[in-house]
Amino acid sequence: MTEDVGCRLPQEVVDMVIDYLYDDRRSLRQCSLTCKAWEPSSTMHLFLRISWPPHKVHWSFPEEIEALHNDPYYTASFDDCYALLLSSPRIRNAVCHLRLTGLRSHGRSGLSRNQSHEPLPLTFLFALPELLPGLQTLEIWDLAFGVLEPPPSVSLELPRTLKKLAF
Repeated sequence: MTEDVGCRLPQEVVDMVIDYLYDDRRSLRQCSLTCKAWEPSSTMHLFLRISWPPHKVHWSFPEEIEALHNDPYYTASFDDCYALLLSSPRIRNAVCHLRLTGLRSHGRSGLSRNQSHEPLPLTFLFALPELLPGLQTLEIWDLAFGVLEPPPSVSLELPRTLKKLAF
């Protein structure tokens, strides 16, 4: 008869170690894949702040959005953001700070003279309170508001957790 004599750290110790790694995205990714007990704390730090579209220069994303960077000409749309959030409760529940940017550069350098604004669909904006229950900060930069479909007939209810809204 063999017994599993594995060493288990108290969750409080695990959380303290992961909290210490709050700004080391590579280590946080590894921690999130180590075991189920480590995943919630790691995810909280990995997705606490996100920007859309994702900027590889500024962020090193886990596997959910790493695939977006395989194509050098890929331009992430707000529909892609909505689909990502809708498909991943793990991300949705961790996001507290969201920055939406509409200014796009076209070309390899990222500093091209050809820049355009992607319109922010109002339906996406109206969906945010339900999609991101812990949203505290919403920053909207360089956006043109546009409607891809008729706007909802309901008024926009901001999340109760929202502490900052910046345009």
